[in-house]
Amino acid sequence: MLTHPVVTDIYQKVAEFLRSGKRFALAVVMKDAGSTPRKAGTKAIIDDEGSIWGTIGGGLLESDARKAAMAAIELREPTIFDFKFAGTSAAENLPICGGNMRILIEPLTDRLRDSYHAVVQALDDRARAVFVRHVVTDEKRGKFGIVTHFYRGNLPTGDDRETLAIAKAAASGESQHYFIAENYESLAEPIIPPPRLLISGGGHVGQALARTAQLVGFEVVVIEDREEFSDPSLFGDGIECRRGQFRDALFEFPIDQDTYIALVGRGHIVDSKALLSCLNSPAAYIGMMGSRRKVALVKKEFIDGMLIDEEGWKKIHAPIGLDIGAETVPEIAASIVAQMIEVRRRSVMQWERPRCRTLALT
Repeated sequence: MLTHPVVTDIYQKVAEFLRSGKRFALAVVMKDAGSTPRKAGTKAIIDDEGSIWGTIGGGLLESDARKAAMAAIELREPTIFDFKFAGTSAAENLPICGGNMRILIEPLTDRLRDSYHAVVQALDDRARAVFVRHVVTDEKRGKFGIVTHFYRGNLPTGDDRETLAIAKAAASGESQHYFIAENYESLAEPIIPPPRLLISGGGHVGQALARTAQLVGFEVVVIEDREEFSDPSLFGDGIECRRGQFRDALFEFPIDQDTYIALVGRGHIVDSKALLSCLNSPAAYIGMMGSRRKVALVKKEFIDGMLIDEEGWKKIHAPIGLDIGAETVPEIAASIVAQMIEVRRRSVMQWERPRCRTLALT
C-alpha cells in the first residue's frame, strides 16, 4: 500500500481513475468537531489495494479509512464511521487532538460516476458549483445510500435548511454539514476552480515564484517579452510560458475571480503598463513588486491620472508579498505565495461576481 500525499486537485485525480477504469473510493470528511487535523469537505482517494492519494488526517484515522474503503469497494456499498481523537497521553500511540470526525467512504457507482463527471467538467470550464451529498441511513439493515445533487449556475432559493446550507457553502467557500432528518445527513461542497497565477515577468523572481506557486496548487502562466526569459525550460513541467507584450497579454487573458496576478517585471514602466491592463479585472489578487519609492511613484501616477482612487489602490498588494524580511529570490517567492494563500483562504467568495475590464489601453 502506498501513500501519495501531494494531490492538489482530488477531482482531477478522480477523472484520471474514471478514464482508466480503476476501482476506488473517496474518503470524505462529512463533519468535524473540536480540534481535528482536517475539516469537513476534505477528501482522499483510496484504491482497492489500499493506496491513498491525498490525506484526511493521517495516522490511525487513515489506517481505518483504508480498511473501510477496501471493504466498501468490494461490496460496492458506502459506509460511515466516526473517529475520536481521544488519546489521553502523548506517550501513547493514540491521536490526542480531542476532536471528532465523521468519515464517509464513498465507493464508485454508476450514479456517482455521472456526478463526478459533472464536477470535473465544471472545473475544466472554470465554473463554480456546489456538489451536495445526501447520506440516507437504513438503521434496520445497517445500510447507507448516497443521493447527489449538483448545482451549477443558479442556486436554489428559499429559507429551508438545505437551501441556506448550499448558499453558505457557495458564499464562504467552505463545506457545510447539515441534517434534513435524523437518518438523512448532507454535505454541501463548494466546487471552486483551481487558483490560476499569472506572472508578468520571467526573470529570477518570476521563475522562483512559478515553481513555488505550483507546489501549493496554483496553475501557473508566465508572460514575458524577452526571448531569453521566455524559455519554458526555465520554469519546469506544467508551467505555461507565453511570449508577448505584457500589456496586451494581460488584457486579452480571460481573468476570472480565481485568478491571481503577480507583476514582477524588470522595472516600473513595464509593471505600470501591466498593472493598467488588469487594474479593473475581477482578479482575486493583484500584487506588484518594487521598493516603497517605486510603489509610491506608480500610485501617484495612477491617482493623478484618475485611473484609480485611494480606496481602489488598497486592493493592490504593493510592495508585493508578506513582510517577513525576505532577501533572497526564493524567500521573496515564498513571501508572495504566502500572501496569495492568505488572500485565498480568508477572502469571502461571491457566487456571481460582476466583471468589468479596462475599456481601452493608452
